[in-house]
Amino acid sequence: PGLMDSAPEYFHALLRCRVAANKSIRQLAVPAMDEFLRALSEALVDESSAMAATREAVLKRLTEEVTRLLDNPQAKNKEITTAVRAMGKLVRAAVAMGSQVAEHLDVMMKKLSKLMMADAFAVGGNDFERRFEAMDRQAVML
Repeated sequence: PGLMDSAPEYFHALLRCRVAANKSIRQLAVPAMDEFLRALSEALVDESSAMAATREAVLKRLTEEVTRLLDNPQAKNKEITTAVRAMGKLVRAAVAMGSQVAEHLDVMMKKLSKLMMADAFAVGGNDFERRFEAMDRQAVML
C-alpha cells in the first residue's frame, strides 16, 4: 500500500535525480528508477497489493505523467529517455491487468518510435549524449 500511495512522488524524485547536475547521482538514478519501476510493475499486477481501482488509478497517473513528458517539447533528453523506460516497464503491468491504459498502446508506440532516432533531438548539445540517449531508448524498446 505505501508503494501505491507514493508511487508518483517516488517517480518524480527519481526523475529529478536522473537529470541532476551531479554525474554520480545521474548514473545511480538509472538502476534505482529501473528497480522502482520493476517493483511497481509487480505490485500493480499483484491483486493482494491493493484494490483493483487503486492499482488502476496509480497506473493511470503514472502513464499520464509519462505521456506529458513525451509530449513536452521542453523536456530534457534524459527525461524523455526516462519516460520511455517507464512506459516499457508499465506496459507489462497494463497488459497483465487488462487495464484501459493498455488500449492506448498503439498511440504510445507511434509517439515512442519518433523518439528513437538521434536526429529527433534538438539541434546543439553533446552529440555523444544524443546518440547514447537514442541507443538507450532503442534498447528499452527491444
